[in-house]
Amino acid sequence: MSLAENYAKNGYFVVKNFVQSTPLDVLHKVVQRFYVHWKSANQERYQNGAVNASYLTNNEHLNIGDTTLLFHFIASSALQRVTKQVFATSPAFMNMQLFFNPLNSH
Repeated sequence: MSLAENYAKNGYFVVKNFVQSTPLDVLHKVVQRFYVHWKSANQERYQNGAVNASYLTNNEHLNIGDTTLLFHFIASSALQRVTKQVFATSPAFMNMQLFFNPLNSH
């Protein structure tokens, strides 16, 4: 099944091994920093079972270097090539969200 077919059927698609280990480690550290700061600022929401945090690219929980790194990833030619396989027109960036399971202590 193609990426476009998978997206049409399921509403998402997965590209395995899309990001190599080193860049993935860097992205993971940025997202982890965001999560720690967001969770600290949103304890009540987190305790009430929130399943996502939005606006990762907002400077509220990350410094400008971290948000710049996220934007570079979003705008990367590799990601653009994948989106062109799925969407007939160029997608628009609206915001970046982190989805998580607040009941999972890992």
